[in-house]
Order: sequence, then structure tokens, then C-alpha cells
Amino acid sequence: MKLSRISRIVQLLTALQSGQSYSAEALAEQVGISRRTVFRDLQELGAIGVPYYFDVQTGGYRIDLEYFLAPVDLNLQEALSLLLLVHEGRNHLALPFKNSTLLAGLKLAMLRKKVAKRAAKMAKLNGA
Repeated sequence: MKLSRISRIVQLLTALQSGQSYSAEALAEQVGISRRTVFRDLQELGAIGVPYYFDVQTGGYRIDLEYFLAPVDLNLQEALSLLLLVHEGRNHLALPFKNSTLLAGLKLAMLRKKVAKRAAKMAKLNGA
């Protein structure tokens, strides 16, 4: 899977994880992709076990909030250690856990990029 595709899927997952309901059109606009690509990416989420569903009352897609754990407060060293474990062990994982582990690693990688951007922005504001 290409990094751009992975990034799109993580963006969809993040939007759906918010607890709001999103139409295919709203998801397409938010991520900057076509409606058809939204459906393909939703199928990809379903294939890795993410339980999304279409809410008839709101006319949009969502994920049951109970599917996600409460946020874990990892420091940067802990997050990077987990990311390293995922990276090093990716070819040795048993199947029911492989997709989940790789998805968790992707989330950590995306978080690391956000933290680095935020740190650079703060350093710039503080004149460092």
C-alpha cells in the first residue's frame, strides 16, 4: 500500500473516530479525494476490521465509539520505542494481529510527524 493511500485511510479513520457522522461527499471533501475513492478506502478499513457503518438517521458513516480505547499518554521515547518494535517485527507477526499492529504503527508515525511540526512551530515562535 502506498504511503499516500495509507495517509488517506488514516485521515478517514480519524474523521470517523470523532464520533460524528459523515456523508461520502463530506469525507471526500475533507480528505481531498473522489467519492468513489472514499468507498474504496472504506472497504479497506472494513477489510482490516474497523467496524464502520452507515447511519440511516444521519445519512452518514461512523464508527462505534466503543471500538476505540481511551487515549494513552505516551511520551515521545515510549511512542518511538513502540514504532520501532512494529517496524522491526512487521514480518514476524501472526495474522489476527498483523493488520492491527501495522495500523497502530501508522497512527504512531502520523502522531510523531504532528509532534515534530508542533515542536518546530513552537521553536520558531520562541525565537529558537
